[in-house]
Amino acid sequence: MHAFYDRMTDRTRRSLEAANKLAFDRKHPLVTNLHVLWGMIEEGRNIAFKVLSDMKVDLKVLKAEIEEFLGKGTYSSHDKAVCYDEDVRQVICDAISLSIKDKTDIGSHHLLLAILASDTPAVRILDRFNVTQELVDAYVGAVVKPVS
Repeated sequence: MHAFYDRMTDRTRRSLEAANKLAFDRKHPLVTNLHVLWGMIEEGRNIAFKVLSDMKVDLKVLKAEIEEFLGKGTYSSHDKAVCYDEDVRQVICDAISLSIKDKTDIGSHHLLLAILASDTPAVRILDRFNVTQELVDAYVGAVVKPVS
């Protein structure tokens, strides 16, 4: 297990596990930011899920669009876990930086904000739902209490 997992909330960890399971089940060679976004929605009890819900995003439709975009792969050499692609590794690093700045554990909202700062298909799909980094940041500020 990666060292950064110890600094993640349980819900964020479960979101990444759901992302990994989706990639594994769909026979994808790597976990991408779309898998991670799907995993946060699938977990369903995290801050990213709440923020997207509060923004009136139809999460069933968003999940379906992600699944359609990802499609089914043909990769069959996985043992039990799928590696993260470079974009996900960068998002995790950025989420760690955000959590350090907030003086909190790494939450799903940190991952969502880091995804929105990237240039990936996840951002383009979220853009179709009018989800921007600025709006998510504002909603996160309303949901998450600052640490004193």
